[in-house]
Amino acid sequence: MNRKKGPIIAIVIICILLIAALVGGAAAYYFYFRPIVQVNKAIEAEDYQTVSDLFDKLKDDEKDDVAKKMLYIAIDLRRDYEKEEATYEDVISIYDLLEEKILTDDEDLAKNRQKIEALKESREHFAAGKKAMEEEAYLDAIAEFEQVIEKDNNFEEAQELIEECRALLPIDITGTWVCKVNFSGMVAKYSGIPLSILPNLLVPVKCDFNTDYTGRLYFDKEDVVNLVDKVIDVGLKLVIEQYCKKLGLSEKQLNSMVKMVYGKDIRTYVRDEMMAQLDAKFSETEVDFNYETEGNVATVKDTAGYISVFVLEGETLKFTETNDPGFEKLKDFGMELPFEFEREEK
Repeated sequence: MNRKKGPIIAIVIICILLIAALVGGAAAYYFYFRPIVQVNKAIEAEDYQTVSDLFDKLKDDEKDDVAKKMLYIAIDLRRDYEKEEATYEDVISIYDLLEEKILTDDEDLAKNRQKIEALKESREHFAAGKKAMEEEAYLDAIAEFEQVIEKDNNFEEAQELIEECRALLPIDITGTWVCKVNFSGMVAKYSGIPLSILPNLLVPVKCDFNTDYTGRLYFDKEDVVNLVDKVIDVGLKLVIEQYCKKLGLSEKQLNSMVKMVYGKDIRTYVRDEMMAQLDAKFSETEVDFNYETEGNVATVKDTAGYISVFVLEGETLKFTETNDPGFEKLKDFGMELPFEFEREEK
């Protein structure tokens, strides 16, 4: 009996061992070799090629879960690139891998990729701007720096370099510039008319800067004529009042007397006399000059040899200083440098 039981026991033991081996193998496959397990391990190891290779072997719900994980990883990679903690080549190679199989046509992935591409382009513009600046091609540098986006860590520096380039650019001030100067104080001092009753006698002083670095400072004759007319209107009123009071005449009687003597009424006579003097003196108000520019400064030398300085600030050209003694006299009439010129619209 014992001899017969021995083989049976051996067979049972062998069967048990086989079953254990099969169960162990199944358990090992389930816990160690199933695709989702390998995919999760690959994600932890940042082995995204393996994730892509095994993706088609996953169940649908597993695919959804892995796709979400990979989208979060893609977003983190974009942020790493923004912080310059990852290279464009490394990040974009992973995006290519994800687009091929795992996140095909995913809108969120596409938007993140667009941000990466925009940032890459921005950084290229920044680098090109710095190179252009080194080559003293300041206009080109400004154009490049203006393409740097706010998401770029170089944005603030780019804005500072734009201003630096603009300061280094030779200014273009060609054209006509106009400064409206109030001559009320001057007229009051010369004529004796109280300043309080004079209107604001704004006369445009014009300055032409030509492309050949010559120029001219002058008054527009029509503007000066208008100024004279305003002064006559105010001054005659005072003069007529004084004469009428002194002579005991009415304004009409005084006007008739002047017309009898000069053949003109008072206003016409005075205006003609002033215009005759104006025509004789008008050419003396014109000043021809040569100029040169450096940065935002234009240095002017007129035909008399006097030096004046104009500074371009934004859209305003400021006449800041001069060694012409004629301008010192303006201080007596309440006029102080700088005079501000605005570009005349064509």
